[in-house]
Amino acid sequence: MDFLLHLALLALYAGHFFTIISHPSHPVQPINPIFIPPTIQPTPIPIPPSEPDPPISVLPPPQPPVYPDVQLPIDYTNVCGFGISITHCIQLLYPPAEKIIVNPPPVVEPPPVVDPPPAVEPPPAVEPPPAVEPPPVVEPPPAVEPPPVVVPPPVVIPPPVIVPPPFVPPPVVVPPPVVPPPVVVPPPVVFPPPFVPPPVVVPPPIIPTVIYPPTDVVPPSVVDPPVNPPVPPNAIEIHERELTPVDIVEDATLTTITMISKYGYPAETHYVTTHDSYILCLHRIPRVGAPPILLVHGLMSSSAIWVEMGPSQGLAYKLYQQGYDVWMLNTRGNIYSRDHKNVNIKPSEYWDFSFHEIGVYDLPAAIDMIISTTSQPKIQYIGHSQGSTAFFVLCSELPHYNDKIALMQALSPTVYVQNTKSPVLKFLSLFKGKYGVLLNLMGGLEIQKDNTLIQQFRNHICAADSGSDICKVFEFVLCGFGWTEFNPNMTNVVVGHTGQGASSVQVYHYAYMMNSQQFTRFNKAALHNQVTYQAPAYNLTRVSCKVALHYSEDDWLAGKQDVQLLRQRIPNCIDNAYILQRGFSHYDYMISRNVNRLVYGRVLNNCHANKYVVPLNQFTSPSGSYYQYGK
Repeated sequence: MDFLLHLALLALYAGHFFTIISHPSHPVQPINPIFIPPTIQPTPIPIPPSEPDPPISVLPPPQPPVYPDVQLPIDYTNVCGFGISITHCIQLLYPPAEKIIVNPPPVVEPPPVVDPPPAVEPPPAVEPPPAVEPPPVVEPPPAVEPPPVVVPPPVVIPPPVIVPPPFVPPPVVVPPPVVPPPVVVPPPVVFPPPFVPPPVVVPPPIIPTVIYPPTDVVPPSVVDPPVNPPVPPNAIEIHERELTPVDIVEDATLTTITMISKYGYPAETHYVTTHDSYILCLHRIPRVGAPPILLVHGLMSSSAIWVEMGPSQGLAYKLYQQGYDVWMLNTRGNIYSRDHKNVNIKPSEYWDFSFHEIGVYDLPAAIDMIISTTSQPKIQYIGHSQGSTAFFVLCSELPHYNDKIALMQALSPTVYVQNTKSPVLKFLSLFKGKYGVLLNLMGGLEIQKDNTLIQQFRNHICAADSGSDICKVFEFVLCGFGWTEFNPNMTNVVVGHTGQGASSVQVYHYAYMMNSQQFTRFNKAALHNQVTYQAPAYNLTRVSCKVALHYSEDDWLAGKQDVQLLRQRIPNCIDNAYILQRGFSHYDYMISRNVNRLVYGRVLNNCHANKYVVPLNQFTSPSGSYYQYGK
């Protein structure tokens, strides 16, 4: 029943719709398309319970109205909207005109079409309550702008300067006058009684039969020596005067010959050529007919070392005063012995020598010349440091020269150096660099006075703030220096005669012996980084001549242990003089203020006890005194 009712209502609406659209008062007007969302369905309307239908008069079925003039647009969706059927769209555009229905049945009003609920609009944004406006700010009256201020650039404020309190110099303490420390006199050295030869019965000189040598006879020599100047009877007293400050300054610049002549002693210069063509210089204080004695200096020295301290302390003067013919050798390479027969010899060849060449070439040439000049078959020999080293080389390599030596005295014999205290030698013994680097350390092939080793090792003999010229001398840095025995007033003359010349190989030979721990030849192959071999040692048992040893505890190069080892190796040591003075060092054998008491007294005693005998030979000294030698 409900279905039929709904169908009737639908037909009614269709007829009403066509009536409207055909009515002249409803022209077709373009209607904006109404968009009905297809998804929204009308809410079902509750239908009240049906009442009994009134009687319905039967009518013929209604005919749909005809609208001949109505033409719908092809695309009606643009007029009525999407989702509306054509019939519904015509009804909306042309509603039917009202008709008078005679005795119509009661029209059941369809429930009003409830339009779909409007889209739920989001609740209106709750506007925030109007901001409470702050009370109007009463603007202050415009400030009167001051005239523009010229702002200076920012001043960089330096950090506060801490002003030190005014310097108040400390009170000047006037030091008390420098009083030299009291000389501690060691207990007297008890020397063994000197060797006293059996009394020599000398027949009284027969005055009528004495034949004096003619004054015009000059002994043979390489060069013609000057005639001995006359010497007054009191010559010794005149010659032994102390040096004045003027003498010290002057003597620092003089040569050996000029120093000797200055103090009234005779002086000669001789030259000799060695077997390997080096030309050597010898200085002589001649005493014709007296026993000859040869003095040989040490490393970096010259003949000046024997005379520079003046007649009162120079060993050469002392020996001359005691009646000896004094010869002083200058070994190859020093300032007096620089010549060579080959004037074009290369420096690398000239300076390629050590104390070995001095022993086997220089000493034989000098000894033979002295014997030839003086006509004496034997001489006495005194060597200091390297001068004694070279002598032991000579007698071990050329043992027949033992027969030409009456007595050899070694001052600081530097033969075994295993216990050396020299920092320079210790450094060089550990040196493993190239030969060129070694030469640079010592200044080149010839040792220079201002070489690098001086600056590296001077602090071992001098304080850092010491300004003494002694600290600048290489031989003192190498061998040590005894300040307790030195007279500082003699500094000028001592420094003036140092650095007289030597080969770098000479120093390195000593360092080489420290490693071998033997008295050996020098391995030059090792020096030039070639194939090494063990150099043969010198045979000290061949040193058969008489030998006297002089040494001290504080000598860097010739300490007690090393000299005692030497004493055991040589077969004919007649004197073992150990100097007990503390601080007595390597060069104090010539420059100590106490050298006469500590050294020279014993040296002269040994010389006198071992004078070579010249049978029945009487002669007269220049001063008129008689000397006779023999048993």
